[in-house]
Amino acid sequence: MAEFERTALVSADPKAVFGVLANPRVTASWSHGRLPLQTEGEGTGAADGTHEAVLSTSPEQMRVEWTSPSRGYAGWAQVSERRGMGAEVTIHLSLAGDLEPGSSQDAERVIEELDSALDGLCVRMEGGGS
Repeated sequence: MAEFERTALVSADPKAVFGVLANPRVTASWSHGRLPLQTEGEGTGAADGTHEAVLSTSPEQMRVEWTSPSRGYAGWAQVSERRGMGAEVTIHLSLAGDLEPGSSQDAERVIEELDSALDGLCVRMEGGGS
Protein backbone atom coordinates (compact mmCIF):
# COMPACT_ATOMS: atom_id res chain seq x y z
CA MET A 1 0.00 0.00 0.00
CA ALA A 2 1.25 3.47 -0.88
CA GLU A 3 0.62 6.18 1.71
CA PHE A 4 0.79 9.92 1.09
CA GLU A 5 0.24 12.82 3.45
CA ARG A 6 0.58 16.57 3.07
CA THR A 7 -0.19 19.44 5.45
CA ALA A 8 -0.81 23.14 4.92
CA LEU A 9 -1.66 26.14 7.06
CA VAL A 10 -4.75 28.06 5.95
CA SER A 11 -5.33 31.61 7.18
CA ALA A 12 -9.03 31.10 7.78
CA ASP A 13 -11.43 30.00 10.48
CA PRO A 14 -11.00 26.23 11.02
CA LYS A 15 -14.76 25.62 11.07
CA ALA A 16 -15.15 27.40 7.73
CA VAL A 17 -12.31 25.33 6.29
CA PHE A 18 -13.96 22.14 7.53
CA GLY A 19 -17.25 23.29 5.99
CA VAL A 20 -15.61 23.50 2.58
CA LEU A 21 -13.83 20.15 2.99
CA ALA A 22 -17.06 18.47 4.09
CA ASN A 23 -19.00 19.74 1.06
CA PRO A 24 -18.17 17.47 -1.88
CA ARG A 25 -20.11 19.72 -4.26
CA VAL A 26 -17.36 22.33 -4.05
CA THR A 27 -14.35 20.00 -3.97
CA ALA A 28 -13.49 20.57 -7.63
CA SER A 29 -13.35 24.34 -7.05
CA TRP A 30 -10.29 23.99 -4.83
CA SER A 31 -8.83 20.54 -5.54
CA HIS A 32 -8.54 21.00 -9.32
CA GLY A 33 -10.20 17.58 -9.71
CA ARG A 34 -7.43 15.89 -7.69
CA LEU A 35 -9.68 14.35 -5.01
CA PRO A 36 -12.59 11.98 -5.76
CA LEU A 37 -15.27 13.74 -3.73
CA GLN A 38 -17.82 14.98 -6.24
CA THR A 39 -21.36 13.92 -5.44
CA GLU A 40 -24.36 12.90 -7.42
CA GLY A 41 -27.52 13.64 -5.46
CA GLU A 42 -27.85 13.82 -1.69
CA GLY A 43 -26.39 10.45 -0.71
CA THR A 44 -22.96 9.62 0.61
CA GLY A 45 -21.85 8.04 -2.63
CA ALA A 46 -19.41 10.14 -4.61
CA ALA A 47 -17.87 9.90 -8.05
CA ASP A 48 -15.72 11.95 -10.38
CA GLY A 49 -15.79 9.55 -13.31
CA THR A 50 -12.46 8.00 -12.35
CA HIS A 51 -12.93 6.93 -8.75
CA GLU A 52 -16.01 6.25 -6.70
CA ALA A 53 -15.93 6.91 -2.98
CA VAL A 54 -18.14 6.90 0.08
CA LEU A 55 -17.77 10.10 2.05
CA SER A 56 -18.26 10.46 5.81
CA THR A 57 -17.80 13.53 7.96
CA SER A 58 -17.24 14.10 11.66
CA PRO A 59 -18.00 17.76 12.42
CA GLU A 60 -17.03 17.45 16.09
CA GLN A 61 -13.57 16.18 15.05
CA MET A 62 -13.40 18.38 11.91
CA ARG A 63 -12.53 15.27 9.90
CA VAL A 64 -13.63 14.03 6.48
CA GLU A 65 -13.00 10.45 5.36
CA TRP A 66 -13.58 8.73 2.05
CA THR A 67 -13.10 5.19 0.87
CA SER A 68 -13.54 3.10 -2.24
CA PRO A 69 -12.84 -0.55 -1.41
CA SER A 70 -13.54 -1.65 -4.98
CA ARG A 71 -10.83 0.74 -6.24
CA GLY A 72 -8.39 0.29 -3.37
CA TYR A 73 -8.53 3.98 -2.56
CA ALA A 74 -9.07 5.70 0.80
CA GLY A 75 -8.20 8.95 2.45
CA TRP A 76 -8.99 11.54 5.04
CA ALA A 77 -8.67 15.24 5.69
CA GLN A 78 -8.24 16.64 9.18
CA VAL A 79 -8.63 20.28 10.21
CA SER A 80 -7.00 21.51 13.41
CA GLU A 81 -7.06 24.96 14.93
CA ARG A 82 -3.71 26.75 15.16
CA ARG A 83 -4.15 29.73 17.46
CA GLY A 84 -3.28 32.97 15.80
CA MET A 85 -2.58 31.19 12.52
CA GLY A 86 -5.95 29.80 11.40
CA ALA A 87 -6.29 26.16 10.43
CA GLU A 88 -3.87 23.35 9.79
CA VAL A 89 -5.18 20.94 7.16
CA THR A 90 -3.73 17.49 6.63
CA ILE A 91 -4.79 15.31 3.70
CA HIS A 92 -3.85 11.63 3.73
CA LEU A 93 -4.27 9.17 0.84
CA SER A 94 -3.89 5.39 0.89
CA LEU A 95 -3.63 3.65 -2.46
CA ALA A 96 -3.84 -0.14 -2.53
CA GLY A 97 -0.96 -1.96 -4.10
CA ASP A 98 2.35 -0.42 -4.93
CA LEU A 99 3.24 2.26 -7.39
CA GLU A 100 5.32 1.17 -10.35
CA PRO A 101 8.38 -0.65 -9.01
CA GLY A 102 11.38 1.64 -8.96
CA SER A 103 9.39 4.61 -10.23
CA SER A 104 9.45 7.76 -8.17
CA GLN A 105 7.50 9.63 -10.86
CA ASP A 106 4.13 8.26 -9.78
CA ALA A 107 4.81 9.08 -6.13
CA GLU A 108 5.98 12.56 -7.09
CA ARG A 109 2.83 13.06 -9.17
CA VAL A 110 0.58 12.12 -6.23
CA ILE A 111 2.49 14.49 -3.95
CA GLU A 112 2.24 17.28 -6.54
CA GLU A 113 -1.51 16.70 -6.84
CA LEU A 114 -1.96 16.81 -3.06
CA ASP A 115 0.09 20.02 -2.87
CA SER A 116 -1.96 21.50 -5.70
CA ALA A 117 -5.22 20.60 -3.93
CA LEU A 118 -4.01 22.16 -0.66
CA ASP A 119 -2.82 25.28 -2.51
CA GLY A 120 -6.27 25.55 -4.11
CA LEU A 121 -7.93 25.23 -0.70
CA CYS A 122 -5.69 27.99 0.69
CA VAL A 123 -6.50 30.30 -2.22
CA ARG A 124 -10.23 29.63 -1.89
CA MET A 125 -10.31 30.17 1.87
CA GLU A 126 -7.85 33.04 2.12
CA GLY A 127 -9.56 34.77 -0.78
CA GLY A 128 -12.82 34.82 1.16
CA GLY A 129 -14.49 31.95 -0.69
CA SER A 130 -16.59 29.36 1.08
